[in-house]
Amino acid sequence: MKNLKISKKIICTFAVVLLLTFVLGVVSLVSTNNIASTSDNYVNISIPALSNLESARRYIRIFQGNILKATCTDNQADLDKLVEDISSDRSAFFDYLDSFLEYDPQFSDEVENIHTIMDDAASIRERIVEASAKFSYEGNLEAYSIYLNEYEPNLTKVTGILENLTTELKEAITTRYNNAQTTKTINIVVIIAVVVAAAILVVALTVVLTKAIVTPIIQIKDSMNLIANGLLKEADGTITYRSKDELGVLAHAARKVIRFFQDVLPSISDVCRNYGNGNFNCTCENYDSYVGETSEIRDSLMYIRDNLSAALSNVDQASDQLLSGTEEVSSGAQALAQGATQQAASIQELSENIASISESIKANSSDAAEASDKANAAGAAVQEVNTMMSELVRAMNEINEFSSETKKIVKTIEDIAFQTNILSLNAAVEAARAGAAGKGFAVVAEEVRNLAGKSAEAAQNTTRIIESTVNSIVSGNKLCAEVAEKMNKVGETAGKVTAINNKIADSSKKAADSIVKVTIGVDQISNVVQNNSATSEQSAAASEELSSQANMLKELVKSFSLYSDSSNAGTHPAVNS
Repeated sequence: MKNLKISKKIICTFAVVLLLTFVLGVVSLVSTNNIASTSDNYVNISIPALSNLESARRYIRIFQGNILKATCTDNQADLDKLVEDISSDRSAFFDYLDSFLEYDPQFSDEVENIHTIMDDAASIRERIVEASAKFSYEGNLEAYSIYLNEYEPNLTKVTGILENLTTELKEAITTRYNNAQTTKTINIVVIIAVVVAAAILVVALTVVLTKAIVTPIIQIKDSMNLIANGLLKEADGTITYRSKDELGVLAHAARKVIRFFQDVLPSISDVCRNYGNGNFNCTCENYDSYVGETSEIRDSLMYIRDNLSAALSNVDQASDQLLSGTEEVSSGAQALAQGATQQAASIQELSENIASISESIKANSSDAAEASDKANAAGAAVQEVNTMMSELVRAMNEINEFSSETKKIVKTIEDIAFQTNILSLNAAVEAARAGAAGKGFAVVAEEVRNLAGKSAEAAQNTTRIIESTVNSIVSGNKLCAEVAEKMNKVGETAGKVTAINNKIADSSKKAADSIVKVTIGVDQISNVVQNNSATSEQSAAASEELSSQANMLKELVKSFSLYSDSSNAGTHPAVNS
């Protein structure tokens, strides 16, 4: 089996496992079939047979009870009902008994005997019914006597046969159950034996297959780990596995790899050591050991040698050019640093001017906002004055209306004074006619006339005052209308002033924002100029340092031993990436 292919080894192992699984499956199927057959016999025959037999025994007891009831009935209806029940009970009894016989035919003789006994006792049952139909004490006594002496012995025989059948059936069921348990135990033992045998065989095959596969893999793994850790000498001789399978081929290839590394790596190490020591005037030993794609390693080493030799020669030439170039860079950097310093001073002054402008714009914006607020307040005050003027005009109109009413009242007073004056004149005339008797009345009439004259004079004065007041009110209304019109114009002007102030504030804000952006830009320019200044200074310092490094580089190149045939530099193929 050692020289078989791994695939064949695995196929043989799994074929044996599959065969064992098949055998185990067949044994399990046979055992399961036996158990199922026994269980079906137990469930589908024994249990239904016992159930039907128990039902038959129950109905024979019911049948017997109804016959006893018939022996003591006292009316035709009850008797007819009992006769009907007896007939149905007898039919049910025989139905269950026949069903029992169908499940278990071995008891056919006992069942036939029960049929014979019950058929023979049918005439006795009819005599019991006839005696009970007399519906008298003597008839019931006769029926009971027939039952007790003739019919009950037959029922006793039937119940005895049924009890024996029940006992025998239970014993048969017990026997079948024990047989099923025995069969189950045997099947379990057989299955366990087959499983154990299969497990032992599978373990043995697994051990053999594992050893055949793992042993060479472990040897190859150990040797590869030694190679990975650079222990080539210790790796030699660690792979002893030899066969014709894939692992044998792999082990042989691993031994060839070890021998290849033992031949090639020392040569590569010597070349790299010479390169590290600055000696590029060397070549690879064991030239023919580099086979296949490994020849690219050899060619790459030669390519490195040629190109480094050429590169170092170019470095030596570039160092000379670098020395002259660094001096020019240093002088230019110093001039740039001086110009950057002057630019920084100018930008600083510009930044201060922009800051001053920004403060002025902020103050202008603040004043415009304050003026806008005051204009808004003035507009509100004008609106309030307009409202008050409207109220004043309304009040003066009311006064005008009241003056008209007052003029009417004064007119009435004048009329009253006029009538009073006329009455006082009439009274004076009548007093004069009366002579001495009317003197007192004449005095009163004179006084009344005087009062009437004063009332008329006062009414005229009041009329003049009211007319003057009305004229003043009319003039006041005109003035109020003119004032309201002026105040409206003032409100409109205040609104326009507010709008203008708002525009000024917005413009000032935008200007302030622009100034902020300009300030940020100037700061950035200042930072750039400062960075340029610092960079220029650093460039000057770096130029001096670079000049020093160029001198050191020339000295370093002189320490290398370059390959003399540098004209072939770059002719070797590069390593594939």
